[in-house]
Amino acid sequence: MSLPLHLRLPKLTIFGRSLLLILLELFTNALFWVVAGILFGKDNNTRPVLNLALLAWVCVPNFACVLVVAQ
Repeated sequence: MSLPLHLRLPKLTIFGRSLLLILLELFTNALFWVVAGILFGKDNNTRPVLNLALLAWVCVPNFACVLVVAQ
């Protein structure tokens, strides 16, 4: 069963899909940092967890890229 013509989204070009992917990734990243800030930023005892989260967020994707390229 297909959607009516007026409800269908236009097909995106490769540039449009890339832009949509980057925007969704930035939005998700911001959302996760807001949640982490709310959860761990209130108390001085849990604030160092934010530093670890930043370190993990920066290092893990870079390490994953190295592993993919090395294969």
